[in-house]
Amino acid sequence: MFPVIFSIFMAMTSNSWLLLWFAMELNTLSIMPLMNKNKSKNSIDCSMKYFLVQMFTSNILMFMFILIMTMNYVNLWTLYLMLMMKLGLSPFHFWFPDLNKKLIWSISMILLTLQKLIPFWVMSFFIIFNMKMKCLIFLNLIVSSLGMWNENNIQKILAFSSIGHSSWMMSSMTFSNLWWMLYWWMYTFTLLPLWYYLTKTNLLYINHFMSTNSNLWLKKLLFMSLLSLGGLPPFLGFIPKWFILMMLTNHMILKISMISLSSFTLYIYVKTWSLSLMSSKMKMWKICLPYNMEVMILLSTVLWMMI
Repeated sequence: MFPVIFSIFMAMTSNSWLLLWFAMELNTLSIMPLMNKNKSKNSIDCSMKYFLVQMFTSNILMFMFILIMTMNYVNLWTLYLMLMMKLGLSPFHFWFPDLNKKLIWSISMILLTLQKLIPFWVMSFFIIFNMKMKCLIFLNLIVSSLGMWNENNIQKILAFSSIGHSSWMMSSMTFSNLWWMLYWWMYTFTLLPLWYYLTKTNLLYINHFMSTNSNLWLKKLLFMSLLSLGGLPPFLGFIPKWFILMMLTNHMILKISMISLSSFTLYIYVKTWSLSLMSSKMKMWKICLPYNMEVMILLSTVLWMMI
């Protein structure tokens, strides 16, 4: 774990493109032993898939960094695409959800949070909020929403959710580095209680929520984490999204799209939480479930539109 954190610190304090690339490679190599810790077939497959994707993108990024140092030239479009492939974002997201599905919860948490820092740090130096970037942000929001729809595996849902939250970070970094880093911190802080709940209950699929007998405190923890992750006011996850939407006043189409798709993903989070309440001790919830979900989604959409 220490090499992962050290490589992130090295990347964010480096004053050389070559040193930054080295820190990126150290970050990739540091997580490989963690993925292989169980020595299982799944862990070996995951580490190989992750290694191949990261090495392919790193080789191209090294070539681009050399061009920056020697010729002061950079192809922004290629740079964006390579960093997005490294992050597991659309249109190169296909490897990411399947890989995250096979990881244990602790490594999955690292992949969803810490492993995003260096690529986003590099992207923040070059990002330009033009039409191409808006299309990429919108595409990732669509992929996130559609990928979560009717998905039963919780780790794949969190992977697609991460793609959606990455779109918000990309939107915020066009205005200030402070905002995407603040968003990352709040996203990580929101994921921690959810990770604690899923580790404690050892749940991997949504339909298993109905058979779990976790105590009321854990269910309240799940409730707050999911609604915060969905960005429902007044939970913590709403705050960075609210500020980002305030900064997107001149980009109304993108703003409306982000609000609409966030409401859609919130529905999936509420459905997940609702299933956790379906126990023999809460039969009344089963009767009121459709009504409660409709009210929750309607309320969230109205609150978003009031921004």
